[in-house]
Amino acid sequence: MGQDPETPLPIRRVKDNNALSPTAVAVTAAVFVILVSCCILVIFILPAKSGTDPAQAALDGTAESVALQGAIDPELKNKTDQARQHALALQARLESEGVEVWGLDTLQTNYTEAEAALSSAQEAYADGVYQEALTAYTTAIGLLETLDASRPERIEKALAAGESALQAGDATEAKRNFEIVLSLDPANATALDGLEAAKLQPAMRKLIGEAELAESSGDLLGALGLYQQILAMDTDRPESLAEVARLQAAIEEKAYQRAINAAVQALQAGKLDEAQLALAAARAIRPEGALLKELEGELNEQRLLDDISQMRQQALSAEATGDWHTAVDAYTAILKIDSTIAFAQTGIVQAEKLARLKDDLQMYLSDKDLLLSPGNVAHARELGTLVVEARPAGTLLHSMATELLDTLVAYETPALVRITSDGKTQVRIFRVGLLGTFTSVEKELLPGRYEIQGTRSGYRDVSFTFTVPPGAADYAITVTCKEKI
Repeated sequence: MGQDPETPLPIRRVKDNNALSPTAVAVTAAVFVILVSCCILVIFILPAKSGTDPAQAALDGTAESVALQGAIDPELKNKTDQARQHALALQARLESEGVEVWGLDTLQTNYTEAEAALSSAQEAYADGVYQEALTAYTTAIGLLETLDASRPERIEKALAAGESALQAGDATEAKRNFEIVLSLDPANATALDGLEAAKLQPAMRKLIGEAELAESSGDLLGALGLYQQILAMDTDRPESLAEVARLQAAIEEKAYQRAINAAVQALQAGKLDEAQLALAAARAIRPEGALLKELEGELNEQRLLDDISQMRQQALSAEATGDWHTAVDAYTAILKIDSTIAFAQTGIVQAEKLARLKDDLQMYLSDKDLLLSPGNVAHARELGTLVVEARPAGTLLHSMATELLDTLVAYETPALVRITSDGKTQVRIFRVGLLGTFTSVEKELLPGRYEIQGTRSGYRDVSFTFTVPPGAADYAITVTCKEKI
């Protein structure tokens, strides 16, 4: 292997019987230093003054490589690598997002220009010219970012161009522009519709010719079907809309008359369901037909009379079983049909009154804790007495009222409550009165909820709520102020 030119050669020490004198050695050493200095001057300093690269002047290839490596600026190399990575990543992302489709047209720039800049940067980088590469990468990044930012404008321009080409019948150009939009925005509804329309234009022209031929031969249904196929392809084509309307007018007239005749016959026979089906068919053809409306009125009148009869029977059955809410609903439905029907007006007043009585009775029977309130006890007794006097025995309301009155007896009977204290605490029962100080006292209280309070000078007040249940025996509570302040 060759010796590195910057590494000094090792000095072999050889034993010599004819050793030089110290003076000779000194002279020899001085001459050697002068020769080395001259070599350095020839190899490095003179070529630099004449504009020649020292590395190129060197004969050894290894020495040239070492010289070049020593000339690289690490900071510049790092910046160039970063710019290169950024540019290539940006290019890869844009290509994955279809830039090779949507980026070819020139706005501020185009993808071809960006590719050229990036190619120049890559060549400079490969040659090791990092400053040139950094500049080119920066330019390429700017162009790619400009492309990336131009998406909304490209979508807008491509949509406009596609619509224009579609209107002009240029399916190829329309397809190209709509595909540009979809490469940028795959879910763009306008572009999807436009692309589909561009693909269908040749087929539509063929169908139009077939429809004209069918109509000329008297096949109106066939012509209508062909125009409907065209409309299915392009629902906004005015010519097809007009042709379909014209053909439908003639074809549907016969179908309308056929449906009207069937409805008349069904009404005369009292077959309301059949009449309904025939009129529905006629309405689907001509919703505003005068004869149609007249027959629908007759059908509705007959149905209403049937409905009223059924709802009246429903109300009477509900009243018989004490289901007053159902009776109210039935009478309400009748009055919505005709608010002047006398039996429904009378029936709903009575049914609503009895429904309220039933609800009130049920409320107290279902939640007896309500009877712990003296006000509710009074209301419940008044209610029960009223119903027992007004409704005959054996009816549901009479039975409910009797049950409530029996229940009230326990809530109207006082219970003996024993209250104990420490003889020093002032005791008061709200809504009853002051009991004073004592060690034990008995008090008759009606079933219900009470709040009791104890006070004593120098002690924290105590208060709590207690409930005296109906039929209570040996009910006892204690009230004592124990916590000093």
